[in-house]
Amino acid sequence: MLNAYVAWDVVDVENKENWKWFIELLLEDIGVIEEAGLTFMYDQHKGIVEAVKDLAPYAEHRQCARHIYANFRKRF
Repeated sequence: MLNAYVAWDVVDVENKENWKWFIELLLEDIGVIEEAGLTFMYDQHKGIVEAVKDLAPYAEHRQCARHIYANFRKRF
């Protein structure tokens, strides 16, 4: 069975510390012991990239296609 979770939060600033706090709570809430089979999908914000690497090093990392396209359009 495939489980999918969507989570969001409102913070004063998007930085690595806030992302670490959020991801720690998320992993605790969904009961992840090992990151096997876990995939994070996000934009290219450096804070979330680093937080996911620190807290879920074996999880899959994917970038949001909309953000990839928007960044491509900005440059070209």
